[in-house]
Amino acid sequence: MWLLTEMIWGGVHGLIGGIQIGKSLQNPAMSKEVTDFMKSHGFDEKATKKQVKAWYDNLPEKDKYEWNQLVMQTFDMKKMAGFGSTFAVSAIVFGVVGFLSGILTKTWYYAGVFPLISFMLNNPFVRFSVIKNMPLGEKIIITLVAQFGVCYLLAYAGALIGRKRITKKDATI
Repeated sequence: MWLLTEMIWGGVHGLIGGIQIGKSLQNPAMSKEVTDFMKSHGFDEKATKKQVKAWYDNLPEKDKYEWNQLVMQTFDMKKMAGFGSTFAVSAIVFGVVGFLSGILTKTWYYAGVFPLISFMLNNPFVRFSVIKNMPLGEKIIITLVAQFGVCYLLAYAGALIGRKRITKKDATI
C-alpha cells in the first residue's frame, strides 16, 4: 500500500505538472522567455537527454536558480497538489487495495482496516505539508469518501467477483 501510494502520487502529480507546464509554454511570451534563456546559456535544441542533463549540471549556481525560478513560473503549486489530486490518489490507492482484498478474501467486511493501517503507519495528513495545511472538512471528505468509501465499495465488487469465480469453478467440476 505504501509503495502504491508513492507510485500513484508521483504519477498523478507528474501528469498534472506536465499538463500545467505544457499549457504555460503555449503562452508565446512565456515560451519566448524560456527559449531565450536556454539559447543565451548555450543550449542546443537538438541535444540528447544526456546532453540536456550535462547542460543543466554545468550551469553556474546563479543561472540554475534563475532557471528554476523560470520553470516554477510555469505552474501553480496550489493546483499541483491540493484537494483534487489528494482525493484522486487516495481513491485510486484504496480502490486497488480494496478490490484486490475483496477478490482474494471473498469478503468486503474488513476492508476498512486498510485505511486505518495506512493512517497509523504512514499518516499523510502530517507527512505532506500540502495536506497538513488543507481545511479539516476536506481532510474528512478524503478520509470518509476516497479512502473508506472507495475501499469498501471496491472490496465489495472484488468479493462478488471472487465468489462468482468460485461458484463457476465448482459448477464446472
